[in-house]
Amino acid sequence: MQKLTLLGALALALTACGGGSSPQPQGEPVLKVAVNPASPQVNQKIVLNVSLMGGSGTWNMALFNENPDGSIDQIYPNRLPDGQPTLTPGATLNFPPPNAKYFAVAVAPAGIHTLLAYASQTPLDLEGAGISRYENAQSQFATVASQGVGTLSGPFLAKLRSLRPGIAGVGSYEVVAQPAPAP
Repeated sequence: MQKLTLLGALALALTACGGGSSPQPQGEPVLKVAVNPASPQVNQKIVLNVSLMGGSGTWNMALFNENPDGSIDQIYPNRLPDGQPTLTPGATLNFPPPNAKYFAVAVAPAGIHTLLAYASQTPLDLEGAGISRYENAQSQFATVASQGVGTLSGPFLAKLRSLRPGIAGVGSYEVVAQPAPAP
């Protein structure tokens, strides 16, 4: 099984899980983001979850991670298969999916990491808006133009909202250092 690092290197592979066909409530749409486990240790396997509740229709999805050092990773969209995910009300996007041949691990730096999920019912052209860009034709993940501690939920989110009307979900989790081995 291939080990992929998350939150430090852009060696991620993601996929979306579709929602069921049962009717969903028509209330205001809400995005929720979470990490399981909630406080992973460095090098521990993790799963990212983004859930859409309420609303209707199909939503185009973007997912970003800000590390404690201020670096921002664009997880979605990407150039991998299923790298342009959509969500419908009641659906959850899991990274990695249960049947994936890879896994994600929490990597240093230890500290508070922030996730930002953004969804719009119109396509998100992040590269055209200058939010991110692919380094070359072989790049599977885009590089985010804005960097800096606190940027993700402030000016970065404002720029996303100016690009396309949508909804945002912000969450945080703490990556903790592995305990030192006993002497």
